[in-house]
Amino acid sequence: MDPSCLGSVATAPEIPQLSNPSMEPELAIVVVETGKVKKEITKATLARTQQTSAKKKPAKKKAAKKPTKKAKKPKKKKAKKKKAKKKKKKKKKKAKKKKKKKKKKKKVVKYPGGKRPKGNHKSKAMKAAGKKSAAAMKKKGVGLFATKTLSADLAAVCGKAKMSRVEVTKALWGYIKKNKLNKGRTITPDAKLKKVLPSNSLSMFKMAGMLKKHIK
Repeated sequence: MDPSCLGSVATAPEIPQLSNPSMEPELAIVVVETGKVKKEITKATLARTQQTSAKKKPAKKKAAKKPTKKAKKPKKKKAKKKKAKKKKKKKKKKAKKKKKKKKKKKKVVKYPGGKRPKGNHKSKAMKAAGKKSAAAMKKKGVGLFATKTLSADLAAVCGKAKMSRVEVTKALWGYIKKNKLNKGRTITPDAKLKKVLPSNSLSMFKMAGMLKKHIK
């Protein structure tokens, strides 16, 4: 709003000539007062418009500056986050590889070279348990320790008519070694042993099958 035009608005209007001359001074006072009020109103409106315009201009500038700063910061943060994630992934992969290597090292080969050394197939605990069960079976006279009746030919070699299978094998090997009838695993029976093991020479592994006929 131009102040020139506002000034023209604020000027007092021309006083109309009335038919009653006694009313003229009162009307003149009213017109002057209204003119003053209008001037004050225009001044107040001008001051307000100037204040609002002054406030709005810096607010626009600030609003334009702020997003540029904010837009820069998230980019840096995103880049940092990506780098941190990559580092974490690399660390996890390295840790997994280390664990796998440790597991591979922990694996113990039972038989190096693929062959079992003699006398290493049973642990001490297993041997102890076997001895306990054998002793219990001996007391009861069950299984291998059960007494069996032998044939006359086998009794002549072993020396008893009633024996357990374990005792029979022990007595037979005692007779073979005493008379030197074996060379390693092959047995060459004499005339007395040929009645039980009927062959000129045989393997020690075939001996159990031939003894079945003589043990009842």
